[in-house]
Amino acid sequence: RAQSLLAFDWRQARDDFSVNALSNLVLLSRLVPAMSGRGGGHVTAVASLAALLGLPYEAAYSSSKAALATIVESARAELGPRGLTFTIVYPGFVDTPMFRQNVFKHTYSIPAREAAERIYVGSLERRPELRFPSGEYAKLRVGRFLPARLRDRLARQAMNPPKDIESG
Repeated sequence: RAQSLLAFDWRQARDDFSVNALSNLVLLSRLVPAMSGRGGGHVTAVASLAALLGLPYEAAYSSSKAALATIVESARAELGPRGLTFTIVYPGFVDTPMFRQNVFKHTYSIPAREAAERIYVGSLERRPELRFPSGEYAKLRVGRFLPARLRDRLARQAMNPPKDIESG
């Protein structure tokens, strides 16, 4: 559900934040008291590599996933001393029906089963963060060190939007 800021639908942005951030915050607020009362527990939250770098046409999605990651970081900092652990997962493109409906042409995707296995193992190991695929994560890390003008131009080229996206 990519959208241009030139044809922005705030309802779609509200939905992104409701699903990706607010609902997870509410769920955590309901789960962690019982987990803390038991003396521990583990939560895994699925963010996105898009949370690590703002992408063109993905302002609402990228920022809602970044909000989720920050919620989990806050919870980990607060509740770690109470025995709660958290894993934030930053997957790249996972081959799902939602991915297949994406308007952008992507150069890679990971089978859903492979992503699920990585998430499962990372959760069992109680890794604080899990990012994959490593090549795509490396590109994002390098991108953070580039001057903004160069990084933005490369991001626009990578997203390669269809011509009609700015009209909604």
